[in-house]
Amino acid sequence: MTYIDFWRSRLGKMIFHPLNFCLGLGIAFSFGLLFMRFHLSGNERYLFLVWNLFLAGLPLVASTTLKFLHESGKWRWCAAWPLMFFWLAFLPNAPYILTDLFHLKATRHVPLWLDLMLILSFAWNGLIFGLISVLDMQNIFSERWTRFSGWIIAIGALIASSFGIYLGRFLRWNTWDIVSRPEALLKDIISPILHPLQHPTPLGVTLSFSVFLILVYLTLHALLRQYRLNNV
Repeated sequence: MTYIDFWRSRLGKMIFHPLNFCLGLGIAFSFGLLFMRFHLSGNERYLFLVWNLFLAGLPLVASTTLKFLHESGKWRWCAAWPLMFFWLAFLPNAPYILTDLFHLKATRHVPLWLDLMLILSFAWNGLIFGLISVLDMQNIFSERWTRFSGWIIAIGALIASSFGIYLGRFLRWNTWDIVSRPEALLKDIISPILHPLQHPTPLGVTLSFSVFLILVYLTLHALLRQYRLNNV
């Protein structure tokens, strides 16, 4: 099976699988709300949500590629390591959309409830993209090594993503800065890690988002497990 065939097969499963069909409807709903807002306001204020959703989908592309390498027997560490780094680097973009609620404020021509629903719908879709990619990585590591290693990867990635949310929202770093400004970024990463009590904001953001994301992930994992058991 080629990589294109693998993607075609997976997209087919995603379309016809009930959970993924609902996700597709959710994306359509998000874009419908966005077009409605354009019509009411005449401006493109929330167009950035489309870009944020695109970034949230990149970890899923990386995890799907790794899944292909794993299942096709073409796994090579020289290719796997860069893809895993790419996946982890872009993963915070998935839950990051939740913090776009900071942009919410009343305007004259658009009801506040519409903007709230717009942001929440994009945030939900982005979050699901990220969680599916984490499930992919957990399954890969569980099958190649042990179930314990799979859980370590999943939980560790969610904690790292929570810290990434702090870096992106409060310090305004983005994933591209890993290449363009690595030294300055590394300084802002190391300082809160070495002296957490001196940095209450990154500590609070990381802990709270970590607990939230882990709870959401465990719930999703349990739901999927129950779905599989009920359809055996």
